[in-house]
Amino acid sequence: YDKLIGSFEYGTPFEIGGMKSGMYIFAQLEDSDHYYRDVYNENQILQAAFNTEVSSFVSLEYGVMLQDADLNQSLGWNRVTQELVDSEGGAYLAGRPGLNLDVDGSGLLTPSEVEAFDLEQFAFANPFPYFALSEEQRAAYALDPATVGLTEISHRTVQTEESDFSKSEVATLYFDVVLGDDGNLDEVGQYGWTLKNQTFYDDMDHTKYSSYGFTADYDTSVLENKTTFSTRFTPSESLTLDTVLGFSWRESEGLERESRGRGYQVLDRRDISFGATGNDRFEGAFTGTGNVPYNWSQDGEITDLGLFALFDIDIMDRLTLTLGGRWDEYDVSVDGTDISGVMGSASDSDSAFSYNTSAMFSVTNAINVYATYAESEYLELGQGGIIARQNIEEGTWIQDSELTELGVKGRLFDGRMYFSATWYDQNRTAFNKLSESFDSYNSDGWELEARMAATETLSFTANATFQNTELENSPFFLGIPPEGIGLDPALTYGGRFTGVGGQLGFNGPIDSPTPDTLYSVNGIYTSPMGWGVSVGATYVESMFAGYAQLVELPSYTVARAAVFYERGPLS
Repeated sequence: YDKLIGSFEYGTPFEIGGMKSGMYIFAQLEDSDHYYRDVYNENQILQAAFNTEVSSFVSLEYGVMLQDADLNQSLGWNRVTQELVDSEGGAYLAGRPGLNLDVDGSGLLTPSEVEAFDLEQFAFANPFPYFALSEEQRAAYALDPATVGLTEISHRTVQTEESDFSKSEVATLYFDVVLGDDGNLDEVGQYGWTLKNQTFYDDMDHTKYSSYGFTADYDTSVLENKTTFSTRFTPSESLTLDTVLGFSWRESEGLERESRGRGYQVLDRRDISFGATGNDRFEGAFTGTGNVPYNWSQDGEITDLGLFALFDIDIMDRLTLTLGGRWDEYDVSVDGTDISGVMGSASDSDSAFSYNTSAMFSVTNAINVYATYAESEYLELGQGGIIARQNIEEGTWIQDSELTELGVKGRLFDGRMYFSATWYDQNRTAFNKLSESFDSYNSDGWELEARMAATETLSFTANATFQNTELENSPFFLGIPPEGIGLDPALTYGGRFTGVGGQLGFNGPIDSPTPDTLYSVNGIYTSPMGWGVSVGATYVESMFAGYAQLVELPSYTVARAAVFYERGPLS
């Protein structure tokens, strides 16, 4: 699909003032189209990494990465029904809106043109009474009967156009000073230590636009300095202690802007079998005309002073205990809008503590069992990395996660086979700014893995996942298919319905839209002559496409094969 990509790599030793150093440079350029029509990727990356040995105890690591990316995004098919999925694209409901809202003929819908028709409707009942829509809404929501009918669409036809874009300019810098003495770790009573001071800076300027009505601009940066002291101490033949202690200071700031609401983001208004028109293409805020201001804006700053410690204790090469903890003191502030677009200011400070405990026991020399329990407190960040004003005002900007994990790992057949089996259970929360409530999730499942070198030339890998994730409360819907609330799509695809699941009969707990079961297996044969073949497959179980569970996606299997050859400098 017109994939064009090239890269260049070069590494060399050199000296700075008599100090041994090394340099590695990587550059990559891409200018590619895609399997999906009108999706593209233009990407430029330059990376440079350096090492300098100041002395036998002191070394420097430093580098830079620059990236300039221009691509676009797609939501895939719209107007998705079970019939469309089951027919593999053979039953798409075509039809263009009957009322033309692009009255100035600019080829773009502006807020002033759609305001009177309120293309976003809150659904307060299921079934939703059609005549609760205003006369203006019914006219704007309806498709032109002369264009309505089932048609076939390709899997390559998706909701995007070449004018959509997602552009990023990124600059990353780092500079590490490393001091260390490994000592003689094979002797009892000896220890080794490493002291690191690491500085990291990252800056991103990102602008995106999708003509179905979403536009955003994120300009963020972060500066972090971290000091870590690591030691390894062997006080006796039966005891080894690895310790990591440190502190860090981090400051992130940025401006996060989005264009929300206004009857925009009407995903089903466009007939993708026909293509984009001025009656379904929404103007973006990036144009500078002033027609579409960024009504969601968060200009904020986060500072974080953190202390952390990790202890890894090995007793008689049979029992390993791992204890870790981190304490953070946060100061946050923002000048931002609320969900109604009204500007205000908020600030707060709070501390957070995260920890993990783990124990591993060697049942035999080849088989280990382990158990882990961890709790973490983390920041509720927006897409631009900023904490929203509403979260600060309501004290919901720190969220919780809890994880329990049990497992067994080991090697069989004289070490030629590695296997692991893990059971986990996780609970976490997130604050939904649109419904102004918490979302609570529970996940549990099994993860199995095996790798085997059957012979010197033949190897296998296999994986299996059994998982279940539930949203424990009722969901908030940013978009509800009309048929899900008893409406005729031909009369309503020109608008969008939102709603609270509990009011519409979609109560929690409810399964998340993720597959419960996945399997994969792969085999590789490598000839002593330098050639080989790899064959494998992955199976994914069927799943619902959303919390409303109106459309079930089928199970599928992906098969893959590769042939490779390597001889001298040729591969």
